[in-house]
Amino acid sequence: MNDNQQGCIRIITEKNDERYPWLQEQKDLQGNAIGSPGYDSHTLFFPVNAWTKFIPFGRQYWEFKQKCMNKIVFFQKDDGKGQYAYGRCA
Repeated sequence: MNDNQQGCIRIITEKNDERYPWLQEQKDLQGNAIGSPGYDSHTLFFPVNAWTKFIPFGRQYWEFKQKCMNKIVFFQKDDGKGQYAYGRCA
C-alpha cells in the first residue's frame, strides 16, 4: 500500500470515528459491551442523538442493521444501475 492509499484510509477512519463514535466501543441493542456476558453480536446499540444525524437512506440502513448486524444489506436505487452495498456491508 502506498503513502497516498494509507493517507486516504486514515482520513476515512478519522471521519468515521467522528461520524459514528458509538462504533468505537460497540454495545449490543441491550447495552452489553463486547465480551460481556449476554453480548449479542447480531445487534448494535445506537444512542438516541445518533438517529438525528442520518439522512433517510442511512436511517433506513441502520434501522435494519441495528437488529441484523450479521446480514449483508443491498439497496436498489432508482438509477437503474443495479444494487449497492452500503456502510459496513460494503
